[in-house]
Amino acid sequence: METLRLPNLTLKKGKHYWYSAMRNGVREYEKVGTINDSHEKLLKKYHEIVEMFEDRHDKLQSLARIWLSAREREVNDGLLALKTHDEYRKIMEKGKRLDKAFGHRYLDTIDPWEIQHYLDGDMIPEGERVPRFMLNREVNALSNMLNWGINRGFVRNNPTLTCKRNPEKARDRYVTDEEYDAMFKIQPMAVSDAMEIIYLTGLRVGDVLSLTFRDCVFDEWLYAKEGKTGKHVRFMWSERLRKVVENSRKRQPLGEHIIRRPDGQPYLYHHLSKTFRKNANEANSRYDLRGKHAVATDWTLKDLRAKHATDRDDPQMASYALGHSDQQITNKHYLRNQRGRLVMPLDYPLGS
Repeated sequence: METLRLPNLTLKKGKHYWYSAMRNGVREYEKVGTINDSHEKLLKKYHEIVEMFEDRHDKLQSLARIWLSAREREVNDGLLALKTHDEYRKIMEKGKRLDKAFGHRYLDTIDPWEIQHYLDGDMIPEGERVPRFMLNREVNALSNMLNWGINRGFVRNNPTLTCKRNPEKARDRYVTDEEYDAMFKIQPMAVSDAMEIIYLTGLRVGDVLSLTFRDCVFDEWLYAKEGKTGKHVRFMWSERLRKVVENSRKRQPLGEHIIRRPDGQPYLYHHLSKTFRKNANEANSRYDLRGKHAVATDWTLKDLRAKHATDRDDPQMASYALGHSDQQITNKHYLRNQRGRLVMPLDYPLGS
């Protein structure tokens, strides 16, 4: 029988066909068959072995593909937020920072000191400015993927585990009542309604945009499901919260969402934020003619969730309201200290 000639295929001792390929710096071998096997059988086995070697998933892009696919199933099952999955996908995308730094490497050959250099910003091209917290997010995503890969036998090590993450400073911007009122007055009603609901409930912006009139049980509560955690929450009606919802319904009959555009369609997160920022900038440009500013623009809709927590003046109730399982999360990221601690003075005469 004619000798079979294919890439990486070797006939040893004139009897046995072997496939060989390099992996992690070591040449590995897989037996294909014998000289007496038919070409059809040998070709079938050869292509199976080639596919197996190519499908080892020990490079960043190949492992990211199946990892993101598994995460997508978790999104469909309600176990992972779609926003989190989108962030993972962007971080792992071909041509992004992680791919440029480690995409050409076998993952098991990456050393912890290389990950630490990445966290320190030493692998960032000169002239490109990347926030240190973003490097933390990227390495954390890589770590999650590697742990998943280890549990499924695709890789053996996770070099990120011993690396020290960059210190992060918690945001400390508190929106005062005056700043809130000034911004409220220059926004269209839909954006003002969103501001009110975020502040009154402490819900995330995306969760407020998901609210519909079907979630309103006017004799009992406003019902919401948190997109990030999947938790259900009911808000008792206050006069101010009820007024926002009722005015929204009366103002525009089209659409089922409480926060909606003039055509009745729901607002998307980026569209709402863009409108919020655009109106603030336009108001300031008019006032700049007189050397004044109409509104402070160094805060965002997200800061209203922190204002909600801070204005409660009760850290435990703030943590419960925001749905945090750990009080430290509330204390670190949502209780803004610019107003200072709330302390009761002594209430007895001197010398008593």
